[in-house]
Amino acid sequence: MVSTKELCSQLRHEPSIQEISRMVNLASMTVISIGGINEDATIIKNGIFTKNDFLYLSMQGAVGDLLSHFIDKDGNPVETDIEERLLSTPLSTLRELPSVIGVAAGSSKVKAIRASLKGGYLNTLITDEETALSLLNEDPG
Repeated sequence: MVSTKELCSQLRHEPSIQEISRMVNLASMTVISIGGINEDATIIKNGIFTKNDFLYLSMQGAVGDLLSHFIDKDGNPVETDIEERLLSTPLSTLRELPSVIGVAAGSSKVKAIRASLKGGYLNTLITDEETALSLLNEDPG
């Protein structure tokens, strides 16, 4: 996450950033974390986002994130100005990769995991038994 969309645009044109972006498509396996929308989220603890950012995102329908891209309950991207400042592999690219493994556990992440699966971003999910049972038993409506 950078401070302005202009800086983000400039960085995307940097040769080293472009090279890393090209390398993403060469990976035979990609492992990502699925983040939930709660006060204990890693991206809040690391100072990437604030609690106010999360409040705004949840008001926009966000239930979780993949690579700091926020998604709604159906796995659709939540369009905000935050996206314009984010240097991250696009969600559309995740869908095209041959093997994306999502890792997440805990009741606070069930909605985000379900949305990630609905959105078609994952080929494999690694979680714990309690979370898996919640996914199977929870009413998705």
